[in-house]
Amino acid sequence: MTREDLDEVDRQILSLLQRDARQTATEIGDAVGVSDTTVLNRIERLEEDEVLVGYRAVVDYERGGFQRPFLVTCSVPISERDEFAERILEVPGVVTVIECMTGRENLLVEAVGEEPEDVTRIARTIDELGVDVVDETAIRSVHHTPLEYLARGHEDARH
Repeated sequence: MTREDLDEVDRQILSLLQRDARQTATEIGDAVGVSDTTVLNRIERLEEDEVLVGYRAVVDYERGGFQRPFLVTCSVPISERDEFAERILEVPGVVTVIECMTGRENLLVEAVGEEPEDVTRIARTIDELGVDVVDETAIRSVHHTPLEYLARGHEDARH
């Protein structure tokens, strides 16, 4: 599927789901101006075409009693980036691994600990996998917003 294959209804549905994935098909349909059946059919097609690949809860770890999330910046050989990303995801406390396409620091790992010493344990475990740990940074906050191009018409997105 290409961007051109997404019509206005698809884009609006995706935008609304990015804002709040817990909305019902009826609520989305009312906002977009289509039936709930149309919304469900569109979502099913977007999932089958792997445009819509999942739904995630956004957790405030500190309010949940965990330590502040932190980012571990890593460098691995490009040819092994996928393999290392999968192995790092198995480390207890790791919640996200981002593969970067440019630069020497090509893996960003978000992790959360229960205790302050977990930062060191997680970074050490990642290091023991053969990954070059470049930096460890405490995360103050993360902000999300839907992709603006989804909410606007296809022609508007080019300007």
